[in-house]
Amino acid sequence: MKKKSTVAVVRVESDNITAGFARLMDLIGGMDALVVPFHEVMIKPNWATDRDYTTGAVTHPSVIIECIKHVQKSGAAKIYVGDSSFVGKSTEGAIEKSGLRMIKSKRVKTIDFKKSEYVHVGIPNALRYRRLGLPKEIMQSQIIINIPVMKTHDCLPVTLGLKNMKGVLSDKDKRRFHSWGLEEGIIDVNRIVLPDLTIIDGLIGMEGDGPLYGTPANAKLLIASFDPLAAEVAAINAMGFDHEAMAYIQMAYEAGFGEKHISKIDMVGDDLDSVKRMFKSSYYNGKTFHDGKIRVYDTRACSACRSVLNGYVREAAGALKEKDIGLTFLAGDLSGNGNQMDGATIGIGKCLYEHRQECTCYVPGCPPKKRNIKAAVEQLIDDK
Repeated sequence: MKKKSTVAVVRVESDNITAGFARLMDLIGGMDALVVPFHEVMIKPNWATDRDYTTGAVTHPSVIIECIKHVQKSGAAKIYVGDSSFVGKSTEGAIEKSGLRMIKSKRVKTIDFKKSEYVHVGIPNALRYRRLGLPKEIMQSQIIINIPVMKTHDCLPVTLGLKNMKGVLSDKDKRRFHSWGLEEGIIDVNRIVLPDLTIIDGLIGMEGDGPLYGTPANAKLLIASFDPLAAEVAAINAMGFDHEAMAYIQMAYEAGFGEKHISKIDMVGDDLDSVKRMFKSSYYNGKTFHDGKIRVYDTRACSACRSVLNGYVREAAGALKEKDIGLTFLAGDLSGNGNQMDGATIGIGKCLYEHRQECTCYVPGCPPKKRNIKAAVEQLIDDK
């Protein structure tokens, strides 16, 4: 009979992270069950952006530090802590913001994958991506420990362990993910870098407009498992969502990444139902700003266009408000956008190319650059 996958769930107060992490490890059998002396270990946090960890956008530095301590005690020869941020964001800035420069030593090294040498690897049974580049530090590590943040996402609708492994890719491959298929990409990258241990950081986490611009969820949770899919399923349920409604979970199950059925997972530690809270969902079509004067419609837009567009609107919020102008931004396609073509409209992205003549102005790109959206808006305002 197949042994059940074990998932540990621990509620942790902010002043008790060391004890909470130790309990988490004890519940799954300890770090020694995975790491043996002289191993090289890669710890993969979420350093998506250079925002402070208190926003819930990136992995809590205390969780990373506790993980390093436990790996060191197991006798690892070398520990890498590496990631690459979103396209256009600074990984080095994220490391600095988290205060993790101090962890450098002869045995511990922080890595910005954007500066790594990449080795291309073929992917057996690929859904979409036959070859992907991996950092050399990933290739030479015997163990991968994944420490994602518990966050909502504008496409999936969560981003946890499996999605977090996208951070090992080069910016060029990340761009392909958004135009070729995000869910297929998640499966294909995990076929070659499926983590040996997943520790989901829900100490703060993010809800609402995730994965970058939401609000802290303060879930006070740590979830860990040697089964990456079982950890994913437990976290999704802890966030109040239905994992059965998410296509990538079934795809991961069919790929053999682990167990998806709650009834076949051995939950240890704190009761999952007792720590569950409903996270506010990230995506909704028709976001409005400034009393409805600024509108964003992005039906079926990829997460790259959504990220660029929403990032621009938020950064330009003050300036747009002062201009007191009504604007509608469109991305993805026009289905579900109703009659939102009235007034000044700015279409962005490759998917709207066929409808470019229907927009007041159009910004090409896949995704377009934020500065080009800014230039188009400024030109539109000047023409008024």
